[in-house]
Amino acid sequence: QLECRQCPLLHEQGEIGLASVTGQRSEAASPLEVQTLIKPLLAEPDPQEPLSYVQTVHITGGEMLLDDRITGASLRAGAADLTLARDARGLRGQIDFKLDQPGHVVNVRLSGHYAASAPSIAYELSFDGLQAADIATFVPAVPAAGLQLSVEGTLSGGVTLDGDVLPVQFELRSEKGRIELPEQLAQPVTFSDARAKGGFDAAG
Repeated sequence: QLECRQCPLLHEQGEIGLASVTGQRSEAASPLEVQTLIKPLLAEPDPQEPLSYVQTVHITGGEMLLDDRITGASLRAGAADLTLARDARGLRGQIDFKLDQPGHVVNVRLSGHYAASAPSIAYELSFDGLQAADIATFVPAVPAAGLQLSVEGTLSGGVTLDGDVLPVQFELRSEKGRIELPEQLAQPVTFSDARAKGGFDAAG
């Protein structure tokens, strides 16, 4: 979910301007469900749906709420920029945002493509500045206190239209760090320029 003060939308009169998602010109922040934009952008032109005539939607400077419905954790992300654009095959999207964490910032970019002829949505997630404590927010099993490192990397994969997650490919890198897990390691381990590349089946 994005919150934007000025959302570019088509008004009923046919003009494009800045408005809240209710259609009223306003500078008050308004919640915006991204899927409310995706559906008309995928539709054939329809006079009853002004957004079905739009080729590209760009929203900048929004605040985004990230909700993990599995763990119940949620994060607010600032400086969110969203772009949705039609192409000959379907719909492309990209969103950039920042996670302000205690003492550091995580930069994230998520891009995806939906082709009308394909049974899935392809995506790529890239990030930098991710720390163990950030991961532990959504994966409590991660021993955040024993991992001192900052990670950058990419994950790519797909999701079917039924919601099934396809195999994920990943590349991770950490310039330097320290691992201190007394129950597993006899002594702390320090490292530099660590890299990992591989894949896994998120569906198990």
